[in-house]
Amino acid sequence: MHLFASTRAVVLGTVVVLCQPIVTLPAHADGGCVTRPLTTAESARVKANFGAIAAALPKAPKGWEADEDEGANSARDGVCKSGHDPYRYSFIRRFNRADNVQARQQKVVEASAGLHTASAQATMDSFDKRQQALAAQMEKAAAKQDLAAVQRLGAQMEKLEAERAKAMNAGGALDRTDAAAAEAGKDSAITIGVDVNRDEYSFGGKATSVKIDGADAAYLFNVTGEAAIFLGAWGPVQDHFLKARVDDAKAQPQWPVQNIVVYFQADKSRLPALMKQVDVPKLRALMAR
Repeated sequence: MHLFASTRAVVLGTVVVLCQPIVTLPAHADGGCVTRPLTTAESARVKANFGAIAAALPKAPKGWEADEDEGANSARDGVCKSGHDPYRYSFIRRFNRADNVQARQQKVVEASAGLHTASAQATMDSFDKRQQALAAQMEKAAAKQDLAAVQRLGAQMEKLEAERAKAMNAGGALDRTDAAAAEAGKDSAITIGVDVNRDEYSFGGKATSVKIDGADAAYLFNVTGEAAIFLGAWGPVQDHFLKARVDDAKAQPQWPVQNIVVYFQADKSRLPALMKQVDVPKLRALMAR
């Protein structure tokens, strides 16, 4: 788990636990596709493509650690019997910075020191008792089906929670902890993904075109710390979308790779170098098979 992937810290005793975001890829809707299992030869072809994709992507930078690649498990278990649905699959590689984890964690712990004083703990204990008492009253009111009492006590609980949050942030202690967590999370994680035969690609921020040798298009999405390389027939950028021109006629027997997207999520300063490290010709070769 990556320690600095969230700007919001949850403080437990003297340990600061930071939560990792979940990154998901858009699911493809099969539109009523009736599937059949992959044959041995088809499975071998998909496995070979995953191997080529893995070899084409950058390795972990010095001082970074690589998670286990996510690949074959993302492939569908079957293909459409009709043959009019290009086979789609994804590959993900993640890196986590490991050369300064302790130093980053220490800064967050130091920033949160104001949350762990005896006075702060006494204040939190007082709020705990008051909230527990209110919760007990709410439970009794609910058992009696006294809706008015439940609503009244619920409003009191919300007010008490707001007072607790304000007390925790006395002197800006919580704000400093959040700011330290946000700073610690900078340039600490990299995600590189590859989608094959994707219908469209959406993004946030402004798309700035960049030149990547061998690619049909490539963009930096500067506001969001994202970038992408496109191979195949893709339309122009329109309202934060690029749409692929997928030819269903070429879907027989579903295996041709019609387009490839390589996308990146990283600190903006790393994106140009990461994009140039991709072996675009190796990926392009998949489209010729």
